[in-house]
Amino acid sequence: AGLAVGIVLAGIKAAKIKLPLIDDILHYFERPGFMAGYGAIAYFVGMLFILSFFSWELGLYLLYILTICDGAATLFGKAHGKFQLPYNRAKSFEGLLAFLAFAMPVVMLGGSSIVPVVLIAAFLETIDLGIDDNVLVPLAGLVYGVI
Repeated sequence: AGLAVGIVLAGIKAAKIKLPLIDDILHYFERPGFMAGYGAIAYFVGMLFILSFFSWELGLYLLYILTICDGAATLFGKAHGKFQLPYNRAKSFEGLLAFLAFAMPVVMLGGSSIVPVVLIAAFLETIDLGIDDNVLVPLAGLVYGVI
């Protein structure tokens, strides 16, 4: 349902139709230079990927990482980011630290076996592969499963 709403809103915005409240929200959350609704669509694609391909336990950890850790990285990075990462100037060291700090509940619940997932997700969130991090972060579970 969320994906469908996102696609409809993206279509409306692509047609240059003004939606006062929606425009304000999108302006605050959407990345500059991207189609309106792109981040929301990528987020729901990431969630759908998690819900479709992972066990319930790993899926819950990945959903937490996607929603809480990735969001914290964005908010803290934008608000307090002073030190850019050397391999991606669009991301900050402060955002990365926020991601890792907010991942502590997952580590406490999942134990040491979940630490690689958190570290892979944190790394994938900071690199620029031309793919939205809302899609990359769930791939941490896939990378973890391979190794």
